[in-house]
This record gives sequence, structure tokens and C-alpha cells, in this order.
Amino acid sequence: MIGVHATVRGPHYFAGDMFDQFIEVHTLSHSFAQMLQCTSMMFRGVFDRFPKLRVAFMEAGCSWAPYWFGRMNEEWEKRGKVEAPNCTKKPSDYFKEGRIYFHAEDYEPLIGATANLLSHKVIYYASDYPHWDTEFPENIEHLSRREDLNEEAKKWLLAESAKKLYNLQ
Repeated sequence: MIGVHATVRGPHYFAGDMFDQFIEVHTLSHSFAQMLQCTSMMFRGVFDRFPKLRVAFMEAGCSWAPYWFGRMNEEWEKRGKVEAPNCTKKPSDYFKEGRIYFHAEDYEPLIGATANLLSHKVIYYASDYPHWDTEFPENIEHLSRREDLNEEAKKWLLAESAKKLYNLQ
């Protein structure tokens, strides 16, 4: 399993150099950087070349994924054969294989909608401990009380996804 975090390059790679406040750069560094990395991995054929690879996108939440995979699907359908020949199927087909995961952040209002659109089996919990901005352990309790996730989805999110991600079963 490979975990994809914020960018390790300079802020100019995700337009963060346009800002002079940490709050702005930090907001962009996770979500935009992961969209960039996801796009590159997808269209460069990483998931075809490594069919057993599991990838977890970390600290950008999960609700960006339905939009982004829809966007990548549209681009692939129009230009994929010519410009992304190593990506042999629609991008959304790859996460349906159960190899691409997205970290559910407690603050996200659309975790349930994302689970319904993509499958609850593509979202996972991560504590973010010991980072300065962790919400652990309170976020476990908050996630377990969410009304937009059924009991099966909560069990997957808080226990089963870790077993799958780290090949512990």
C-alpha cells in the first residue's frame, strides 16, 4: 500500500505560491496536490502497470473523489486513447476494484453521499496523530455517530478498511 499525502515539492506546483498565509497554502496543499497526484497516477497507467497496488489518499477528505473521478472519466472518454494510452479503462473503474481509498475527514458534510456514490469500501479512517491539527480521539466518536452512514459503512470505516489497506486479513 502506498499513502499519498500533501505535496513534497514547492508550493508553486499547486498554485500555493500565490498566497502568503499558511492557512491558504495548507488548505491547497492537501486537496489540490492529491488531485494532481491522482491524475498523474491514473493517466500515466500506474494502476495498470501495478495491478496489486493499493493507494490511500490521505488528509484531503473523500468528498473530492466523486467530482474528480467524474472529471477524469470525461477527459479519458474524449482523449484517453491518444493522450493516456496506459490508462486502459475509465478512471472510476479502478476504484471499483477496491485498490484506491480516500480518507474520511470528520468535518466533511458529504461522507455519506460519497459512500453512496462510490461505495463505502473506498473510504477509510486515519487519526492523523501526532500532527498538530489532529482531532483524535474525538473524531472516532463523531464518525461513529454520523447519521449519513449505516452501521456496515461505519464498521468498514473504523475497522475493516485498515485490515484491507494494510493486507491484514
